Amino acid sequence: MEKNLYTMNTMRIYVTERCNADCPSCVNAKSRSNREMPVEKFERLSAYLSENGITTLKMLGGEPSIHSSFFELVEIAKRYFPKLVIFTNGMIDFLETIELREKDGIIYNFSFNKMLSKDKFHLDKGGVRSLEIQVHSDTDEIQLAERILELADGNSRKVRATLTLDCTTNIFTERGVLVPKLRYLEEKLIDRKIHFSYDHKMPLCYLYKSGLHPGNNGQCGISTAGVIDADLNLRYCLQYSDVLLSIMEGDAFIPWQILMNNVYKYYYQLRLKSLDKICLACVFFNKKCNGGCWIPKEQISRGDILRNTDFPIKAK
Repeated sequence: MEKNLYTMNTMRIYVTERCNADCPSCVNAKSRSNREMPVEKFERLSAYLSENGITTLKMLGGEPSIHSSFFELVEIAKRYFPKLVIFTNGMIDFLETIELREKDGIIYNFSFNKMLSKDKFHLDKGGVRSLEIQVHSDTDEIQLAERILELADGNSRKVRATLTLDCTTNIFTERGVLVPKLRYLEEKLIDRKIHFSYDHKMPLCYLYKSGLHPGNNGQCGISTAGVIDADLNLRYCLQYSDVLLSIMEGDAFIPWQILMNNVYKYYYQLRLKSLDKICLACVFFNKKCNGGCWIPKEQISRGDILRNTDFPIKAK
């Protein structure tokens, strides 16, 4: 039987859109409200998501740990979902007061919080620690690799790295600088047997002849989409601020398939935008790639791709 490509088992929630930091490349700073999700609505939402097949909840913000009832939200999430992942800037050491299961996880915005130390990492407690590492043209990859390895402290089972590029920039014009930095980090992580992945899938025209890990193959899809904000609105993902619809009608949640239909619609709109910009001339599109997270964005043009890669696409 053919695998269903549109199975969604993960959902991200902005439990609060307030934040105690000011990251220069924050993906949702301009689209956040100043609200936090009430505990009662969070529990009802958790039940709704769980009943419709969501098994992993990703708790985001803003900064989720500054929610006025953060610890209560954590316990509710653990009741409804087999796996809980908390995104944090690490400025608040909440691991001292919560208990995570082994399959749970914490993802640290490592590029922002350079003061994260081993004593706040708590490798002796439950859950996997992931370092979200955003690489810029001015990133010191040698120093960055040393810090990652220092925090991991030889514990490759508990510590992971998530590499990404700044989705608010034109990654093609800086490709000659960014790719060697990513390649260096990959080599160091592989050498120390630290598992790594990419948070944003890059298009194959960017990866072509880059020497970067082939697992980052440009396939962002429905299974990785879906964000619910503090006002109970559905958005497609963190990078797009468009509100698709409210997930409540009156006092009831909308039918799950209606939610999914709206995610499908936005997904296809992004793919059509990629086709119109350049991907119609690419033999890999729709088979191995769908344009990734950057092609549909306004800051990247056909000329940027053709000038800064040797991908075999001819301009029309």
